[in-house]
Amino acid sequence: MPLTRRARELNPALTVMASPWTAPAWMKDSGQLNGGWLKAENYGAYASYFVKYLQAYRDQGIPVAYVTAQNEPTCCSGYPSMSWNASGLAYFTKSELLPKLAAAGLSTKVLAHDWNWDTYDAYAAQTVDDAAVRSHPNFGGIAWHGYGGDVAKQTSVHNQYPQLDAFGTEHSGGTWIADQQREDMLDIVNYTRNWAKSVTKWSLAVDQNRGPHNGGCGTCDGLVTVHNGDGASGTVDYTIEYYTMGHLTKFVRPGAQRIASTASSSVPNVAWRNPDGTKALIAFNDASTAKTVTINWGAQHATYSLPGNTSATFTWSGTQSGDASRSGSLAGLAGKCLDVAGGATANGTAVQLYDCNGSAAQRWTVQPDGSLQALGKCLDVVGGSTADGAKTQLYDCNGTGAQRWTYNATTGDVVNAAANKCLDVTDNSSANGARGQIWSCTGAANQKWQLR
Repeated sequence: MPLTRRARELNPALTVMASPWTAPAWMKDSGQLNGGWLKAENYGAYASYFVKYLQAYRDQGIPVAYVTAQNEPTCCSGYPSMSWNASGLAYFTKSELLPKLAAAGLSTKVLAHDWNWDTYDAYAAQTVDDAAVRSHPNFGGIAWHGYGGDVAKQTSVHNQYPQLDAFGTEHSGGTWIADQQREDMLDIVNYTRNWAKSVTKWSLAVDQNRGPHNGGCGTCDGLVTVHNGDGASGTVDYTIEYYTMGHLTKFVRPGAQRIASTASSSVPNVAWRNPDGTKALIAFNDASTAKTVTINWGAQHATYSLPGNTSATFTWSGTQSGDASRSGSLAGLAGKCLDVAGGATANGTAVQLYDCNGSAAQRWTVQPDGSLQALGKCLDVVGGSTADGAKTQLYDCNGTGAQRWTYNATTGDVVNAAANKCLDVTDNSSANGARGQIWSCTGAANQKWQLR
């Protein structure tokens, strides 16, 4: 607690999350901290234990913003831990923990799961699928660990429940990782491209013996190594993880929004717009030879030769100069134009492909705020969906991500910022009336547009 309090003094904006490894031994069927199950008759008492813990930390000047019901449920018996099944977690979260937090007037939000992508269906889906849980004011979303399965699971769940926040809450470096820089940079890119709002390392600091710890991982590294009791006692070493995490922590500020950037297996990358308007692009060259990185921002253009096995963050500020308020028709597949069906201005009017005719229904304006406007309204993704095949429509401009687009005149891509997907003609059809939609960017002709 003293160190956490001191950290908040140094950074008052620090967000604190708490995740229990086990209930007290007396609440469990095993009577021990390691392993065992929470007794059903103690569910209510355990939820009250959460409340008292959160109140005590708050009273000591450490408000806890998020909590999980269990760190890695059912893993592992060799250190303090506790077993759960899906129905137990769902009942405890819905019927005990959330109501008691609300009754105590606590704003702390509960995150479901707090484990790997490949265990979500077995342990968390039952909780998250409950509409009453999702709508509870003390429910905060989903916590993900990165030790098993496919990170794309985050996007799969996001597409199912796009209103839920997702957080990367644990991934560790250690002696078992052959290339720590590569591991970290791909994690930063892949976690956040798949909707995570945070990247969290285990752990912040360890000593030269990778301790202290109560069981658990004896091969995990920290971001820093604090020497204790050896010839270098009191000194600090900065690990690779300290510097890789710095690509986020130094340049991407709390409250930043991810903006569209071209997905690349050659140079994995992710881009951000900070609350003050500055931008940051994090990129990693995994190859042994240099790769050319090209950054297009409106009419501005920069090219950089990124050395092999190098991670870099590019920063800049300003609006998309040269692209502000440009107007014209958007010509696409078979030379046909993006068109508002029937020239109608009603909300929900379909946006389609049609023979170019120079009408107002085909005159689009690229606005500085990222919206694409015609007939006084905005190009919009129906329902704010980010799924492949979500249709486009005309709608009152409202500033949401469903109406934010990045137009790249060089590549011809029109990318929806919220989904990071391309404006696409359904079924690659060039027939008049073929509906516009968003789809994962493929570089195909039905995703190429020229403003003219």
